[in-house]
Amino acid sequence: MISNGHGRFKAKSPDPHSPSVPYNTLFTSERSNMDYFTLAGVCKRTGTTEDELAVFGLKENIDNALDFSEVNFQSSASENPEIFVDVKYNKELNYLIIRVRNSNFGLKDIGFTEKRIHAIFDDLDRFHSSKRNLFKISRGLQGDALKEEVGIPYVLGTKYNGKGGWWNEPLIIRNGAEEEFEIRAVVDKIEGRNYCTIIKKTTVSNDNLTEIETHLPYNDNIIDLTHIKLVLIKYALLNTHITFHFDTVTSITEDDDNRWQVTLPATQKLSISNTNSKRLTSIYWTDLSTFENLIYGIEDKSMILYDILVSHFKEGGLLKKVDDLLVPVGELQQQLSKQESEEKIRDIFLMLRDTMGPPTDPSILKRDLLPFSVKGREQALIARASQLGYDPKHLKYKTKIGYYYSDNYDHKSHISESTTGTCVPYIIEAAVIHTYSLPYYLLYCEGINAAPNHYHSFSDGYLLEWTTKSGAKKQAYGIRDLLKECGYSYGGDGKPEKERSIVLVNLWCPKLQYTDYGKSDIDLNPFYYDLVDLLSKMCSGGNRRRDDEGNRLEAKALFAEYLVEERYKKALKEPSIKNTDSWNTSTPVYRFRPELERRGIHVERKYLQSLVKTICDEMPELKLVNGQFVKTGKIGVKREVLGIYEAPRAHTYFRGQIYDVSFKQLERIKKIASFILIIEKEGVVELLTYWADKYGFALCYTKGFLTDNAKEFTELATKEGARMAILTDNDFSGWAMAREVPNITRIGIKVDTLERLNVPIDEIVEDLPKPKGSEKKLNVDYHVNNHATTAEQMYNNGLMPEADWELLTGGKYGRRIEIDNVIAYVGAERFWNEFVLPSFQELFETADYNLSLKKVVYVALSNLNQLSELAEKAGTIAAADEVDKIESEHIDYDISTNGFIENIDVVEKENTKRIENKEMEGEHIRWLEEKLESLNEEFSRRTGIPIPSQDTDDKNVKK
Repeated sequence: MISNGHGRFKAKSPDPHSPSVPYNTLFTSERSNMDYFTLAGVCKRTGTTEDELAVFGLKENIDNALDFSEVNFQSSASENPEIFVDVKYNKELNYLIIRVRNSNFGLKDIGFTEKRIHAIFDDLDRFHSSKRNLFKISRGLQGDALKEEVGIPYVLGTKYNGKGGWWNEPLIIRNGAEEEFEIRAVVDKIEGRNYCTIIKKTTVSNDNLTEIETHLPYNDNIIDLTHIKLVLIKYALLNTHITFHFDTVTSITEDDDNRWQVTLPATQKLSISNTNSKRLTSIYWTDLSTFENLIYGIEDKSMILYDILVSHFKEGGLLKKVDDLLVPVGELQQQLSKQESEEKIRDIFLMLRDTMGPPTDPSILKRDLLPFSVKGREQALIARASQLGYDPKHLKYKTKIGYYYSDNYDHKSHISESTTGTCVPYIIEAAVIHTYSLPYYLLYCEGINAAPNHYHSFSDGYLLEWTTKSGAKKQAYGIRDLLKECGYSYGGDGKPEKERSIVLVNLWCPKLQYTDYGKSDIDLNPFYYDLVDLLSKMCSGGNRRRDDEGNRLEAKALFAEYLVEERYKKALKEPSIKNTDSWNTSTPVYRFRPELERRGIHVERKYLQSLVKTICDEMPELKLVNGQFVKTGKIGVKREVLGIYEAPRAHTYFRGQIYDVSFKQLERIKKIASFILIIEKEGVVELLTYWADKYGFALCYTKGFLTDNAKEFTELATKEGARMAILTDNDFSGWAMAREVPNITRIGIKVDTLERLNVPIDEIVEDLPKPKGSEKKLNVDYHVNNHATTAEQMYNNGLMPEADWELLTGGKYGRRIEIDNVIAYVGAERFWNEFVLPSFQELFETADYNLSLKKVVYVALSNLNQLSELAEKAGTIAAADEVDKIESEHIDYDISTNGFIENIDVVEKENTKRIENKEMEGEHIRWLEEKLESLNEEFSRRTGIPIPSQDTDDKNVKK
């Protein structure tokens, strides 16, 4: 024990005092506003990752500009509000300069005055907001955004500016009234003080434009200029009632052309009703507790209570001007007890509710919630898409009005008398715009109150279920997956039955339950059924391609017509073209796709390629009768009949040889071996070839799922008597792959396999990574795996042991055990002798070994072989000069004079004749030929076997 300085150590006490707190517990403290100035804190507050912060900050500034413009726009104004967004790059200092400007409408006293600037930034632990607890159609954070605008550049600059973590670039606010404010973050970790400094400057600008300027360090890890442009495009699409001016850099090179500069005039009038309803909230959108917070949080305590209620609540205009309401709001706190104050606020709350029921008239709600007229929305969207250069063709647009109630979203009959129940309206609008010139296969634009969700969808993590017109049940994880199910494609990830389209989904609601601080994810349950119903009906059908005259076009139908007329019929007339002009599944795609593009049908190569087999399976069989094509009555034609051959993605190894599993080889390899093991991976085959050779097994390996050729090979080989099994990884795709060949038994890898080989599961099992394409999604699990559904069906149907299903679903995104890992653990010899052979023995009692054993029907006489070798040596010597002469004739062949040799076979026959004639000039060769002729005749006479007629060209020729 340490003394008080009089002795370094003392004897240990026999009964030490037990501390009230464990000795290893360490308490620390930190100001909550530190979250504004640490990267982790900012990401937590905004609900974003660091690579999303730049767009988040830009979005908040545009949201504030939109809100201010809509609230303060005068209906008498001749022009719609304008918003300017500039994004520039400072090469010398390596940062982006982002400026967002909007009109003040001459209302300088409610803009960024010096008083308001200090109210926002002087106390970082306090919210200064015109949105909190006052539910209206608005965007962005609730009174916190500008603090984040200081914190975001600071934390990114600290990490990425490359100057030792020092960042002193300010947030600059210009109020359009000759005042400019520079706000900088100050972090004093020693003193524990975190605050902002504010420097006021006088400018010459008096243009009634509020401008917010932020500086962000440029780094490819956190700045995506392409995404910034895309977010601006989405703002323009969602807000057709606003004029936008965009001037943004698209590359940080010095090339001036790397800028996107465009002015997009508003395509419909910003609509403000005579009663300014859009600026009002409703008492039914809040409960008593929140209403109390609103009243107590009002900063100007001198404001008259009646004026507040009339100015901000729809029901306030019906209140009587009684004395109890004609008092300053401060009296509720300063002159009344807590109980009296709470009772009076409760009475006012119920008084407002007593004036009228909840607003539920659809026509009034459309007028009050939307900043534009729905009647003009379709044409406005078409016009906006045209401004963006997308050349729109057709548009579908629908809205859905709904209401949700606070009690589990069920209707509450006496809500007017309730202090906790709420009734909140919402409008969902959806639009599908088909275009000629969209640079994407699909542009999905999702908004909340016309503010785009910049990285995430509010439907992420939700299982959406709907029923098609035909009665089929459909499921999808999130709206993007729903669109994929309905035939829309982002490019390479779907079945693009639909033409290039903009799909817009926008939710208008004054009160939303956000599930993260950054207001990107919401509780979707109140809107779930209306959203899924509206979107699935709009996107499930009717969006087929059309020609320039508006007639519907189907890529599949046109492609089928092409395959029948340009290939099938020609192959029947001229069968030789199947060899002279053989196709693979890509050939018709490349030949016909330009025609589809010419007709305005933009589809992916992979999609068309996938149609080839489907079209052939649905094609009526034809035969040629007297020059006419006649249907036989059968449906379905093999691709090979059209001379379309599938590339051999599967190969078979047998006794040192590798054979393509292709249509042209099927007849040759269907009797290849007595035992055939199909293996998912090529690399595993290399580990097992020794044992396969020893036991006469063939190993068929694939690159992914089995092709049609491989499936046909399994059927043919089985019919010929081959004993077959399939070996795949123990993962979702491995089980799904085995299901593709139900006539073949899957022998592993399984939990049972590991038990048989004494392999500890924990040493070889792996957790699957988060699926590609879902890296930024929060609520995803193994269901995102494309093959999980198939595997689950196999488990439910009793085709998968429970132990294997539990293993597959043990990890968040699934787990797997690979064949390679098992073999690496036990070795190829044990794997073969203790697993492969016993598995085949359990499956099959008998086997036709003739398939694996080489068939011997004749053994050449040793003297005959010797004579053949002697004759070959003599003939080679005799014809040596002629062989050299022939080679010299072709070694420097004059193509320019003689052209190409049109038929190699003919020339080879001529060369053979020349060499044969040269050989016959030798007396010993002539003597041998005469003796052999006499011997053949004598042998034929003795055996009774006739001598076959023989053409010189058919003789064996050695090259």
